[in-house]
Amino acid sequence: MIPRKVAVIGAGDIGVGWAALCASAGWPVAIFDLNPATRERASIDVERRTRALVALDRAPESIVERGLTELVRAQFLSEAIQDADWIIEAIHEDVAAKQKLLVAIEQHAGDDALISSSSSGLPPTEIFGRIRRLDRCLVTHPLNPPELIPLVEVVPEGRTSAASMNRAVEYLRSLGRFPIVLKKAIPGYVVGRIAAAVWRECIDLVLRGVISVDELDRAVSLGPAIGWAAPAPTSPTTWRPGRAASAASRSTSWRASRAGGNSSPTGRSSIPSSSGRWYSRSNGPTKGRSSSCARRATAGSARFSGPWSRRAHHQDRNPADVSQCCRGGAMNHVAQQ
Repeated sequence: MIPRKVAVIGAGDIGVGWAALCASAGWPVAIFDLNPATRERASIDVERRTRALVALDRAPESIVERGLTELVRAQFLSEAIQDADWIIEAIHEDVAAKQKLLVAIEQHAGDDALISSSSSGLPPTEIFGRIRRLDRCLVTHPLNPPELIPLVEVVPEGRTSAASMNRAVEYLRSLGRFPIVLKKAIPGYVVGRIAAAVWRECIDLVLRGVISVDELDRAVSLGPAIGWAAPAPTSPTTWRPGRAASAASRSTSWRASRAGGNSSPTGRSSIPSSSGRWYSRSNGPTKGRSSSCARRATAGSARFSGPWSRRAHHQDRNPADVSQCCRGGAMNHVAQQ
């Protein structure tokens, strides 16, 4: 399924990434931003990032050039949205700003247009809180840069129709993305919550003097980051080297682990002590700790006090201080610009 035209509203890094991805597939794309300087920069960046995909063997040159030929640098919102089958909102993480923009988008959108937000964790019920037709609205959250990282979270609003969900998934698959569909919305979605959980543990380990920042970077990037990138953390191949597992067996094993003792309060309480015994076999904790890192981690930990953090994400261009403290870690593609 291919849309006649895609409209990307918001020409920051995420919006430019969306436009580059769609153009690399040869799709007609229009990009718009209220800021003239941002529009000018985006015009250059879209071409640069789209052609970079050719150099990386991610897209054929002929299709890329066709897509760039049809790229529209819209001067007005109505111009960008006209005749678009898929409208992507990609502005900063501000509920009020998104609501205001989406009201304007709905006024110009065609009756059959799909409207998606690129939010990194805001509740869809808030994002689309002022929209009349919620059946065609949903979140399609990419990771940064969207044209390179294949995962996209698809989050329904609650009143999103099954047809709109299926249509969004088909669009994404046609772009070579790997959409994961959330059964229901949750603050921070899935990727953001996993990343925040890792950051919280990293902050705690540094603040407690268990490990230095540099050693922590290596612990993450050369350990679980590599292991998870291959079979995924819930796959039996993660703890059973050499055994290939099908999707069905992974699902069965995951359900079995949840049905076992580890899902009970007693089982859950045993996990920290077991982990402690395992790590106690290593060379002891690092005694030295950077006071600068500690200050940054303290500031960052306050922002991660809840189950997730909006400010530590790529879209708002204002990463938490901890991203500077724990630079180079495996989660930087989520938390840093």
